[in-house]
Amino acid sequence: MIGFNMPQSSEDRSLEERVQNGEIIEDPDELTDEYKQLMVGMLQAAGNVEFMGAFSEGHWLQNTPDYQTKLAFNAKIQDEIGHAQMQWRVAESLGADRREMIEKLMTGETTWGAPLHYPVEEWLDVVMVALTIDTSASHILHQLQQSSYGPLRRQMRRNCREEEFHTRWGQHMAAKHATGSKAQQEALQDAFERWWPRAVRFFGKFSQSDHIEDRLKELRIRPATSDEIRQNFFDNNVPTYRKLGLEIPDDKFRYDKEEEKWVFTAPDPNENPHIVPAKQLAQGNGPKTQERLEGRRRAFDAGQWVVDAMDAYAKQQAQNQAGNAPATGD
Repeated sequence: MIGFNMPQSSEDRSLEERVQNGEIIEDPDELTDEYKQLMVGMLQAAGNVEFMGAFSEGHWLQNTPDYQTKLAFNAKIQDEIGHAQMQWRVAESLGADRREMIEKLMTGETTWGAPLHYPVEEWLDVVMVALTIDTSASHILHQLQQSSYGPLRRQMRRNCREEEFHTRWGQHMAAKHATGSKAQQEALQDAFERWWPRAVRFFGKFSQSDHIEDRLKELRIRPATSDEIRQNFFDNNVPTYRKLGLEIPDDKFRYDKEEEKWVFTAPDPNENPHIVPAKQLAQGNGPKTQERLEGRRRAFDAGQWVVDAMDAYAKQQAQNQAGNAPATGD
């Protein structure tokens, strides 16, 4: 494991100067070990979020309100699986091993997004995941379009367009309830109160210095901190939520004109029944953590024969090619 506090070499400083001057790096061989490690860690976690997110809500495909909704929701689930594959692929290009990343996900060694450890037990939970969590993720991914690593920037163009579709779909589905009966409006507000604190916490730490976050920004891998992205999320989405008639479940939530930013209360798991402590989630003790991991383990075990067959075929092909190679002599 590369230490983040190791002294910088002249090559490290040269790369940092280049990216801080706005240069886009295309060749992975020009990246430092620290840059690669930070990038791989970020992409592994991001891929985990997309992958587990699809299966956290995917069981609702059989219970959508109507056929058109099913088509849109199915496209959303497919997008998320595709995003995971693309992000893991970039990590692989930097030296990560796909199987090792998946094994670490299955054993709980790597994170996969705090909001995805909670139950999705009714259709409005599905709507709120799109309206709050997917929207939060969209703001994070948009930052990666400004990354100093060219291959990631280009990949994020597609990811972000598809995440924007997820966000608009969530707004469309929420609007159906917002313009419905009083009971529907109240149900929408109740669901929003469950998912708002999860979305706010999704971005990470609150106003705390974090060495990894600092380095991500300094190397322009992700040019903004969690706090900055969270504030941008507020700027762009609070007006939309209010148009839907939703009240922010935070008595202190307001816009400070002098500071030019939203003031909010960091959700406290000791006071808010809709969230649990981050440490509890990290230890694998979220409301749905083990159930969802076990579901993925069963699926991987059931499909292991395909992996074995592909490995055997690749090995046989390599042996055939070696056997057919022309003999060389003096």
